[in-house]
Amino acid sequence: MARDIERLKAKQLYTEEGKSVGEISAMLGVPEKTVYRWKSEATDTDGDWDKDREAMQLTGLSAYKQTLLLALKQLRAMAVSGDIDPRKADALNKVIKSAKSLAKDIDKRGNILLGMNEFLEFLRQDHEDVLESLTPYLSEFGSWVKRKYP
Repeated sequence: MARDIERLKAKQLYTEEGKSVGEISAMLGVPEKTVYRWKSEATDTDGDWDKDREAMQLTGLSAYKQTLLLALKQLRAMAVSGDIDPRKADALNKVIKSAKSLAKDIDKRGNILLGMNEFLEFLRQDHEDVLESLTPYLSEFGSWVKRKYP
């Protein structure tokens, strides 16, 4: 069961966060060959990692995250340098608010998967035993969502 959880985490890191196999290997403490094997063994029910990664990028989640990260980096740089330009800070704040409002318009499938991932993260942190019992149903749920919201 623990390996199933690692495999799900690896897929999440690959598809949602755009991490490389090497990065995933280092983060999870598993050999790169294992991550490559998980990726290549993905079935229709598990979902092809590359297709899921592409679909995630198409939903706009990546663009949304990138926009937020860039704005936050700019704000952090101003704070560290001590050179805070009120107009620039206000503009960046508006960018962040716009990005957040755009996130509400992401398709239903993206919202469902995002919400499910947040729920899984909650279970990973506080209720690992429950997560282990749900693991067999996660890929089935993902497939169901894909069929319902193509």
